[in-house]
Amino acid sequence: MASIKKIIDKIETTAALFKTKPSVVSAKLGQGGRFHARLSEGKQAWPSTLDAVDSKLDAMRALGTLDLPDNWCDISHDHGKASIQGQAPKEGAA
Repeated sequence: MASIKKIIDKIETTAALFKTKPSVVSAKLGQGGRFHARLSEGKQAWPSTLDAVDSKLDAMRALGTLDLPDNWCDISHDHGKASIQGQAPKEGAA
C-alpha cells in the first residue's frame, strides 16, 4: 500500500520531471487539481485511491507523458509494471 507521504513526494518529483506544477499532475491523475494540496494539508485518501495514483504516476514516468492513453491499464499482477494493452512496458519501468 502506498503511503500519503510517498504519494506527495512522487507527485512533486513527477511535476519537476515534467516541468509543471503538482496541481497539474494531480488533475492528470484524475483526482482534481487540489489532490496534492489536500494531502499536504493532512487530509486522508482511501488506500485504494493511493494505490491507483501510485500506479498512474509510475505509468506517467515510464511512458514519458502526463497524458495516459485510454487503453492504459495497471497490471498489478505483474509486480506493478504499467503498460499499454498489447505492448510490453518500457525497459526500466517499475
